[in-house]
Amino acid sequence: MGTNIDGNRLSDILRLALVDLKTCYLKGKTTQPGQSTDSTDLVDWFWGETYAAQLLNEVRKRCLHHTEQDMIIAARALIVPMNQQYRFDG
Repeated sequence: MGTNIDGNRLSDILRLALVDLKTCYLKGKTTQPGQSTDSTDLVDWFWGETYAAQLLNEVRKRCLHHTEQDMIIAARALIVPMNQQYRFDG
């Protein structure tokens, strides 16, 4: 079944932590006066300009070589959305 922490799969814990990280960044950005709340602008800002996005890409790269299949699946599709991976490849 894979690595468990208190009965939760590691990939699920990772996914929830990533959602929290992205939410924190996006809330911080949108609460600043004069900032766009357009979802496309926010996605472009987050994936194109933050250290958090770079960190998530590093996590993705490490998870691609994990021994557990659910971590590899998370790396391929969940950690960095597939439509944003071009920013880090190449």
